Amino acid sequence: GHPEFVWKGGHQVGYDCVFNAPKSVSLLLAMADPDERGKILAAHRRAVDQGLEYMESKVETRLGKGGKDVVGVDGLVITSCDHLANRNLEPHLHTHNLLFGVALRPDGKWGGWESSEMYRHQKAADTIYMAHLAQNLRDLGYGIEQTAELDPDQQDTGVRAWKVAGIDDATIATFSTRKQEIVDAMTEGLTHQEAWAQTRAHKDEPSPEELFSTWEKVIPAMG
Repeated sequence: GHPEFVWKGGHQVGYDCVFNAPKSVSLLLAMADPDERGKILAAHRRAVDQGLEYMESKVETRLGKGGKDVVGVDGLVITSCDHLANRNLEPHLHTHNLLFGVALRPDGKWGGWESSEMYRHQKAADTIYMAHLAQNLRDLGYGIEQTAELDPDQQDTGVRAWKVAGIDDATIATFSTRKQEIVDAMTEGLTHQEAWAQTRAHKDEPSPEELFSTWEKVIPAMG
């Protein structure tokens, strides 16, 4: 009943690269009929692929004696897994992408790769994902509304985001208790990472059928 972690050697198995849809998209998915859910999920997955393609273009490996030649890779090995909910079982569409620590090199051989560029470009990859997701939803006929991020004093931070038009902020806040738990913990002096870890409950996600069945009842009942 207790997980064990055994490290052998110095090889990095891989990296978890997560793309999170805006809460309004998760709520849209939760409220849609089955046929529309498939279209929304496909729009998300195509956007994830664009983010990963960008990330793949930035990864580097080394060739030559002593690894003196720095070159790009011809392909990464990636396993993607979709999740529909957060740890409080609220709608939260996100995809975990495990980027394995090996890549196809230009010389046709497989080898390790350096992660420094991946970390440098992670925000850019997320921006690309968000831009493609917004456009994919527009193609499905949904309106996209830009939002301004405010600081705790309600001052404009200059950061812009977007949400699906027609889903109001009160609805988004109602189904964002996980985020609020982290914010509340940070007011006690914790960093974001510390607050996330301290408030993190065990994740036992029900089946999609169970989640959608629950949300179909809960969301309309919230008024």
